[in-house]
Amino acid sequence: MKRFTVLLLALACVGCVPQTQMVWVRTDGRPLDAATDPKFQSTWAQCRADAYVSASRIPPATDPGLYVVAAAERNRADTRAAVTMACMSRAGYVVVRGTAASQ
Repeated sequence: MKRFTVLLLALACVGCVPQTQMVWVRTDGRPLDAATDPKFQSTWAQCRADAYVSASRIPPATDPGLYVVAAAERNRADTRAAVTMACMSRAGYVVVRGTAASQ
């Protein structure tokens, strides 16, 4: 019963943590409307495609254990994120927290 109470309290506290939104900004300081900027949209699409190609080169897990499969998928997700960030930064875009973008 005590474990259930602790778990319930932990789940309740997770909802209290403020969620920060990550947004893309231009490195040259010019304003960016990611929803309508065609250059940003094409760069984003190209970088995501490059990231998925890079992540697909990671071999799949050979051990059928759940932990191994989850670790391999996490590795692919980390690779996609790193390749996307690197590609976008080369194109002049960086991702920051939503509050930092408004300053």
